[in-house]
Amino acid sequence: MDTVVVSVRVKKRVKEILEEAGVDISEEVKRYLEDLAWKVEMRRSLEELDRVLRRIYRE
Repeated sequence: MDTVVVSVRVKKRVKEILEEAGVDISEEVKRYLEDLAWKVEMRRSLEELDRVLRRIYRE
């Protein structure tokens, strides 16, 4: 799978708090974006399924 680099800016204090708590920021951002992408794909699939079903039941 191809990967790309995505960078974000956050307030310094946010980064400090997360690092002090032992949070793997990179992993958390990656997981969040992957989950968000999955939700977007599911929404698109459901919208397409809805269109297909509406066509079927109109006939």
